[in-house]
Amino acid sequence: MKSGALVGWLGNLDATELTEILRRRPDALSSPAPADLDDLAARLSDRAAVAGVLETLPLPALQVLEALGDGPVPPDRLAAELGRAPGDPEVEAVLQVLTQRALVWSGRDGLMPIFPYASDTGGSFEPVPPAPRLIPADRLRIMRTTTERPVLQLVNWWSGPPLRQVVVRVLHNLPPDTAAAGDSLAPLVHWTAPLTTGGLPDLSEKVNQVLTDASELGICAEPQPGYFAIGPVGRALADGRPLVPAQRLRVRPVGSVVVSEDPDLLDEVAAALELERFAPTVAGSSEPPAETIAALRAAGYVPEAEAGRVTLRRRANPAELARRLAVPLQRNASPLEQIRRRAPRLTPAQAQLLAEAVERGTPVWIRYVDAGGRASERVIEHAALAGPTIEAFCRLRRDDRAFALERIVAAAAVQED
Repeated sequence: MKSGALVGWLGNLDATELTEILRRRPDALSSPAPADLDDLAARLSDRAAVAGVLETLPLPALQVLEALGDGPVPPDRLAAELGRAPGDPEVEAVLQVLTQRALVWSGRDGLMPIFPYASDTGGSFEPVPPAPRLIPADRLRIMRTTTERPVLQLVNWWSGPPLRQVVVRVLHNLPPDTAAAGDSLAPLVHWTAPLTTGGLPDLSEKVNQVLTDASELGICAEPQPGYFAIGPVGRALADGRPLVPAQRLRVRPVGSVVVSEDPDLLDEVAAALELERFAPTVAGSSEPPAETIAALRAAGYVPEAEAGRVTLRRRANPAELARRLAVPLQRNASPLEQIRRRAPRLTPAQAQLLAEAVERGTPVWIRYVDAGGRASERVIEHAALAGPTIEAFCRLRRDDRAFALERIVAAAAVQED
């Protein structure tokens, strides 16, 4: 039942909205690319993949998932569960984080989670993380203290325990040109990704060790004793950008061979991971296959291994895949078909009535529920479909308005005098 509901929700998204989900769920893009929305929904709801995404979520997102239970839950009831008012902007912001990862979506009866979730987070809903102690940091001094290490060593460190990535990303998100006290970062690190950080009692010591190691590698700097700031290498890792090394020649033993039928792809990978080129489609790595594969995956590629040989394939482009998956559902769709997909709360008769109002420009009465769960009754006319919304003149507001189709819960004919 949930799989079908997820497919239906995905089908209501336009290509831009679907692209945003695919960018945040690269686990769904592995080769071969999803053939259709049913295939995509199966990948997005894979339990192992979802577990990996949960480990990257901030604390309030997990608390919202726990409050949703098995769903569906109306938005106003969710707000009450979290001790917030309907339409609370902080709750809405967390819901956006979850919907952009296909972990929660809007259904006919409310918000639907992909799985029931029970966490050990406890405490009240608190989307504002504690602020660490900060001092100003000289950008030029940070760049001067950065050490140069082989790119593969940096990427292998980055692809190790998840706590390393969490700590670096926390530094990356601090205000520019500041350094944070290492012993004050533990609560913020735990808030950012609690599932990957373990319990709070011994977290401070682990965070300081990560910061020390990262400083030795040049990923971050220590402008003052006990204070740490992100460096250029750390920003590149946190942003997912390739680490392009300086042009130089190296001779070293080969631990594994990397093969790709796409020479341009291999050029890109060889530059990013400092591999040796043997031929247009062959490169060598000094690391054994397991470590080379981990580094490639951490850099965003899709490797496969067999007997010391690593075969490389390019991951599907999210925007291109989204357009391909969305077009079959949206090509030449009539107003009625679009309304049926995007306004699941309407009965077939009500959807037909609203479609006729769009085609003829005639007035129609609707009941609309906003993001805060507040219902209002409107008479609209000269309606036109615009993706997931309907644009029309609203007699109540005496102005043009846009209404999200998924929030229109009823429609009826207007009896004019």
